[in-house]
Amino acid sequence: KFYGDVDTWELYDLENDPWEMDNLASQDAYQTKIDEMRQLLMDWAVRTDDPLLEWIRNLFVKRDSNQLENYTPYRT
Repeated sequence: KFYGDVDTWELYDLENDPWEMDNLASQDAYQTKIDEMRQLLMDWAVRTDDPLLEWIRNLFVKRDSNQLENYTPYRT
C-alpha cells in the first residue's frame, strides 16, 4: 500500500504482531537492523538501476538530513 509521502519508518515483528499494530522502528533496539535494511535497499537499487533510485535517496536524505549525502553504494 502507498499513501502518498512516507513520513515514518516502519518495522514490524510479523511473527508476534501479524496485524502490524506495534511499529518497532522508533525503538533504539532496532536501529541497527533498520540501518542494515536501508543499506540493502540502497545497494539493490543501485545494482538494478532502479528507476526509483533518486526517490529512495531523497527519502533517506529527507529523513536523516545528512546521513546519506556522502553515501557510497556497493557495486558488483
